[in-house]
Amino acid sequence: MKDHMKQAAKAMTGRPVGNITPIGNNGYGKDEAGQIFQYRSQEQLEAIEKERNKKKDLRHFSFSHMMNIREVTDNLTNKQCGYILMLQPYLQFKTNVLILMNADESPMTEKELAIALKVTPKTIKKVVENLITDDVLSIDKSGYYRMNERYHFRKKVKEDESMLIKTFFTTLKQLKLKPAELGVLYKLLPYVHYETNMICANPFEEVPADIRFLTTKQIAEVIGMHEKKAIEVLRELKKSGAIAETTKFVEDARVKYITLNPFIFYRQSGKPDTSLAAMFLSRPNK
Repeated sequence: MKDHMKQAAKAMTGRPVGNITPIGNNGYGKDEAGQIFQYRSQEQLEAIEKERNKKKDLRHFSFSHMMNIREVTDNLTNKQCGYILMLQPYLQFKTNVLILMNADESPMTEKELAIALKVTPKTIKKVVENLITDDVLSIDKSGYYRMNERYHFRKKVKEDESMLIKTFFTTLKQLKLKPAELGVLYKLLPYVHYETNMICANPFEEVPADIRFLTTKQIAEVIGMHEKKAIEVLRELKKSGAIAETTKFVEDARVKYITLNPFIFYRQSGKPDTSLAAMFLSRPNK
């Protein structure tokens, strides 16, 4: 009697009672209390885990804090901001030390920083000085260059994930742009909308009708340029594949909106949806 009561109590928990006996080859079995369960073999579990790992995003990237980097974009020139973007692929995971992309992950010297940024030894001294002054870089006790985690980092995210945007290293390094042009991209990062990847004044807005996308004139103000010069730079960014333009007619006037390439900069997890991906991957019909 007691055994039956124990089995009844276990059954109420939803867990199997005793051993499970397979019912045919359909992945279902019956426990000793007569309950039906779906089960998987060890081989099936391993296959599922293998498939799950395939779908994981294995691209290397760094996180940028969208709100905090406004402190940087407001104080530094476009070229200086471009240098910060160029240094992202050299961030060491967890430590944020700038390292060489070799097996030893050797900390970078000033000379190696100059090579990475394609500048002269004289220029790199000034660049490092400016970035240290603005608290983007520091030199630790070991003499290593370390980037401030308040702005950029590489490690698992524990909080404020909605405030972060990823920069993917491989696609970033493929861009054929000058440092000042890369700096324009950097200055646009605080304005990237979560769902659309478009540049807007309120990137955390969830209601589509309330999103205030920035026009070319407004973007010129953000990046500190005259509108005519900003249009020239945006044209170069478009040619490089870093951005795409969307034209909308508003009261008989053409208004252009800018979308950042989600394969370079992206706020969401995983890959972009089909419509956003097609904007950058599709080819014209010839």
